[in-house]
Amino acid sequence: MNWALMFAPALKHPAFSSEREVRLHVYRQTDATDGLLFRTGAMGIIPYVEIDLRDPGADEMTLIREVVIGPQSNELESRRSVMQFLAYHGLRDVEVRLSKVPLRPE
Repeated sequence: MNWALMFAPALKHPAFSSEREVRLHVYRQTDATDGLLFRTGAMGIIPYVEIDLRDPGADEMTLIREVVIGPQSNELESRRSVMQFLAYHGLRDVEVRLSKVPLRPE
């Protein structure tokens, strides 16, 4: 059961396979607090850690090559926000596209 719970986030619905997504999973002991941050979300308090997205020795974020906006009701607004975020960080050559997967199965 523990094994299944640990690897469940790595599983992905086949409809998303064309996106060739890379997922990074960070596992920590429940009582580990070093580097741990918190934010609020729809389901309450969400713990997270910050991951450096710069190539070694680079001053700006450089490891993002493409962003795919997942299915949602406000895709165009999300796309604009992501493009603004990337521009703010000096990432003007990152492709931003909408997922071809529908929000709800037809």
